[in-house]
Amino acid sequence: MATYQTEQKKALADCLSRHAHQTALSCDEALSLLAQDKAYDVKPGKSTVYRLLSQMVEEGLVQRTVVAGKRQARFRWVLPECSSHLHLKCTNCQRLIHLEASLSKMLKGAVEAADFVMDIEETLILGRCKSCVERGEYE
Repeated sequence: MATYQTEQKKALADCLSRHAHQTALSCDEALSLLAQDKAYDVKPGKSTVYRLLSQMVEEGLVQRTVVAGKRQARFRWVLPECSSHLHLKCTNCQRLIHLEASLSKMLKGAVEAADFVMDIEETLILGRCKSCVERGEYE
């Protein structure tokens, strides 16, 4: 199926890619960022953003995750370098941390020594970031 780049899709892709090093965004958060940023001339509706996000997931441009214990999906732009390292996700603030490739490789080796093959592109390690622990913030 051929896809084409609408102005709405371009704006959403740009928004997600600009926030790729932060946390994954919910549909509502993406909508809010698009509405607040004057750089975007188009302001897609919620149903359009959901449709575009689903399309972008199918195209491999965006990764969809679901927050544990919640029904809300979150979406993150897939960076080319993300296929070579693991991600750590704070379950409190939702911050995404890119684990250095050498540490990811070491951890993958330790897991494989236990006769298990880890998929680095899909594996997400959940916990709490140092900032949330230091502030005593727990969801």
